[in-house]
Amino acid sequence: KGLMKTFHLQTLKRMEVGRKLTAFALWNDGEIGGLSFRNPISLNGDRYLLQAIEGYSLVNRRTAKTVLYLDAAPTTADASNVIGPVLLEGAAPNGLTQLGAITGQIGAGQTMTRIRYHQLINPAGASNVITLPASSGLLAVANVSVALKVFQNGQKKAAGLEYTVSGLDITIDSAIHYEGCIYEIIIQDVV
Repeated sequence: KGLMKTFHLQTLKRMEVGRKLTAFALWNDGEIGGLSFRNPISLNGDRYLLQAIEGYSLVNRRTAKTVLYLDAAPTTADASNVIGPVLLEGAAPNGLTQLGAITGQIGAGQTMTRIRYHQLINPAGASNVITLPASSGLLAVANVSVALKVFQNGQKKAAGLEYTVSGLDITIDSAIHYEGCIYEIIIQDVV
């Protein structure tokens, strides 16, 4: 009973992904002389960890200090800043992150590749040879190392058995090729 002059809500320093914390306060304006509390939790998705949250203005409802969001996959450096236990899954982070920064996230530091899609309807009439020009943007140069997947009317074909690759020419086995079929080629090359 009596007039409540000030009411403080506890500050949440960090919220882990998958854990939801909620705080409620009920009051009557006539019983409160002043009110001070921290910013309510507001995340735009569930893929982020809340690193720090401070300051809330009751007047303009804007944060008074910087809020820092980190990607949900923790780095080695981030693990030392977490309140409570954290487990890093998989192998140790490599030298580059997925965003190209100096300290790493798991699975980074790999060779970049490009994946392209090429569709041919009845290539060169009845011919069973498909030629991919290097200048078409499918391949940067003629001798680049690539991995190919060839589909005929939606069915994946076996490399070496149903088609062969020589330079930029893909030769479809004449026993399975017929005029009017649709070929789809997925190309993965190294940048």
